[in-house]
Amino acid sequence: MTKEENDGNGIGDGKWDDKFVEVVADFKRPWTKGMMKIERAFTSEGRSPFEYDVSGNKIKWISEEVKITDDSGKVVFVQPSVSRPGFWSPLAIKVVA
Repeated sequence: MTKEENDGNGIGDGKWDDKFVEVVADFKRPWTKGMMKIERAFTSEGRSPFEYDVSGNKIKWISEEVKITDDSGKVVFVQPSVSRPGFWSPLAIKVVA
């Protein structure tokens, strides 16, 4: 879209262009013809998503034993040494375990 065709919606004015998925062809690797190029959104290059959150803060990992109980409180499943991010709730780790 040229600047003359820009209707002010953010498309074609340089503000959002780099956020759109771009179809690319790499002639050195013909199997990539027509493949989509997806831009990085929620991680930072060189930083593990298991060590840093979206904001760049270090993730604190907690290791604990997970116990799942029935309605009467009887333990029906135990999994020891389950690691979880500190921001997960106890219910979240039970669902994953």
